[in-house]
Amino acid sequence: MTETEIKELKKAVLEHWKDTKSVSGNVVVGLSQQVSNLRIELADEKFSSDDLSPSNPSIKTIKKEALFAFIEAYDKKDHNNGTTAESEKAAHNALDKYLEKLENVNFKEDTQGEKTEKIDWEAGLAELTFMFEILFKNEEIGCSMKQYKKRWALIAKHFTVKGKEITSEGLRHAFSQLKVNKSEGMPRNHEIYEALLTMSQEIED
Repeated sequence: MTETEIKELKKAVLEHWKDTKSVSGNVVVGLSQQVSNLRIELADEKFSSDDLSPSNPSIKTIKKEALFAFIEAYDKKDHNNGTTAESEKAAHNALDKYLEKLENVNFKEDTQGEKTEKIDWEAGLAELTFMFEILFKNEEIGCSMKQYKKRWALIAKHFTVKGKEITSEGLRHAFSQLKVNKSEGMPRNHEIYEALLTMSQEIED
């Protein structure tokens, strides 16, 4: 997930929590039941299919898991006689900890069966990683270094290679192998991609 998506998710969880407080008046009432219900729902979603092969979670499931992390931590602290402030702090810490794990997570779009089309890359994984390395390392004409650490997840989310889905792990491995196997860390036909840098600079001038 991108930084923006994670921020929006956190905002949605906190707004839900705010609405819960405004409606119930006393957020502790029924909270344990909410935790129990969410735990059951998440378990049902995880095992609702006979196919137990690894797959990307839906954004709906991720939202539920984020809310579950928040209210479970609040409820646990409350049962341990924590103050409201202490329970709130525990809940926020648990939510932030969960959100940190989402940086390299790709989720399935909940778009009524429609799937967002990705850009199909016709060269190999090594070439794709090399091109984006150029774009990230030349920020003035390329990508922001603020997203450099999350580049593999972002690329995997928006690209396929020769019609096949790719993963952040696969991209990371291709780039590491590129550095190991190539004395200069460059794929074949690397001159083509390096020419993009020159062309971009000429256009800018």
